Parts: sequence; C-alpha cells; structure tokens
Amino acid sequence: DTKDIVENAADLNLKLMKWRQIESLDLDVLQKTSCLMLGSGSLGCQVARNLVSWGYRKITFVDAGKVSYSNPVR
Repeated sequence: DTKDIVENAADLNLKLMKWRQIESLDLDVLQKTSCLMLGSGSLGCQVARNLVSWGYRKITFVDAGKVSYSNPVR
C-alpha cells in the first residue's frame, strides 16, 4: 500500500534522526501533539512541511486568504 510505504519511510527518517542527533526525542509525543497553523501562505507552507518532517501528524490549517492568479503561491 502506498500510504504505508510513505508512513514507514517518514518514520524511518525520524528514527534515524533520533538515533544520530537527539536521543531523548520522544516520537510518540510528537505524533500525538496537535498543531494549529494560522496562515498557509509561503511561510506557513514551509513551517507545515517542517512539522510533518519532524513527525507531527495532527495539523489543522486556518487561512482566510483567497487563491488568485496574482498570488499563485497559495
């Protein structure tokens, strides 16, 4: 299953980070922690990408911006 492959790859990366850099990193706490992202523009997208790469799985996005041709980043 593609979803399982992606989750296993992400989890393997986190386990490697824990093993090589931060031994005290509790991956279960990160996966259970909820995050609220206010704004999903250029900066918000990068922050969300970093949160996912660190193991956060529960992220709620709130953004009142509108997608337009003059703002393709959104």
